[in-house]
Order: sequence, then C-alpha cells, then structure tokens
Amino acid sequence: MGDVVPREKTIEDIYPYPIGGMRFKSNHIAFVKIKKGQQKTVLLEMINNSNEKITISFTGVPSHLKVKASPETIKPKEKGFIETTYDAGKKNDWGFVIDRLQILLNDKAEKNNRLTVSATIEEDFSGLTPEDLENAPKAEFESKTFNFGTMKQKSSASYEFVFKNTGKSDLIIRKIKSTCGCTVVNPKETVIKPGQTSSLQAIFNS
Repeated sequence: MGDVVPREKTIEDIYPYPIGGMRFKSNHIAFVKIKKGQQKTVLLEMINNSNEKITISFTGVPSHLKVKASPETIKPKEKGFIETTYDAGKKNDWGFVIDRLQILLNDKAEKNNRLTVSATIEEDFSGLTPEDLENAPKAEFESKTFNFGTMKQKSSASYEFVFKNTGKSDLIIRKIKSTCGCTVVNPKETVIKPGQTSSLQAIFNS
C-alpha cells in the first residue's frame, strides 16, 4: 500500500475558461434566485495568463447590470475578478432570464469573448402579512396534465387548461414559459378577478 499524491493543479485547471490572454474560473455568472426589486453582487475570479498587460472593459451592458473588472488593467500572471451587480427591479422580465456580456480586451472585441449572466427573478412575498395571505389570490385547475397521444410529424394540437381564481384578490399572471420549444402557452387573460374562471391554451407542435 502506498500514498497517492495528487497532481498539482495548473492555471488551466483552476481557470479552465480562456478568453484571449485571460482565463476565468467560469464563463457563467449565475445569480440563481433573486427577488423583484432586489440587488445582488457576484464575483468571478480570473487571471492574466499572458505576458502582457491586459485592460478589461465591457460594451452593450444592459441597464439592470453593473459590471467592472478589478483591477481594470491586469499585469501578467496577476489575478483579479469581475464584479457583477444585478438589479432585478430594472429587469422587465420574470422567471429564468439570460444576458450575455461582451468583453473588450485592450479595447478589442472578439466574437466569442463573452460571459453569460443568468438569474431567476421571483415575486417577493416576504412582506405579506397574515391578513395579506388570507386575502391572496389562488388558482385552482380542473386538470394539470394532458396527453396529446399519437400525433403525425409536423402537426399541431391544442388544449385549454381551465382554472378558477378561488382567492379574494386579483390573480396576476406575470409570465408563462414552457420547458420545451415545441410548446407555446397563451393565457386567455393576465388579470383574473376573484371567482372568475379563465384558461391557458397550450399549443403543441410535433
């Protein structure tokens, strides 16, 4: 029996994602879940793996993101990080969303010099009182699954999921997104009054 001595990790192991002369720990900045109106900051580590100074900047950054490199100019073999702040109150969307950041190295843009930023924007219910919860809307569906059965290729079929707002206040549908590009879901309306019945139309394309 002997001892196993692990191989010393290289820069390529620690920073596996190259962009020009820079290497990053990831090419994806994930904020995971963030509440509407909330701000979060994530740091992404990087290293200058070249023999020259590199100045990092960004172009086309959307208004809900603030991005900066620290330091902005990185010496050869020096480490740094990308600081990204997400303001979910300025993002006019809900659910899982993706943005892509274009990185400029020494003011030069290359097609694949990009980082992906993702977040899941959720409604913030943390401030609701017991009275608010008692008067909240509630969706009750007649059915939650439907089997289209056998379909011919390049054909389509639809089904309406009927539901009722059995709560005591307006039910607001912010966004509907299917998990498959073959399915489109359209709400009959986006504001459903208490006691009102409505539906979601699911269209499946084979």
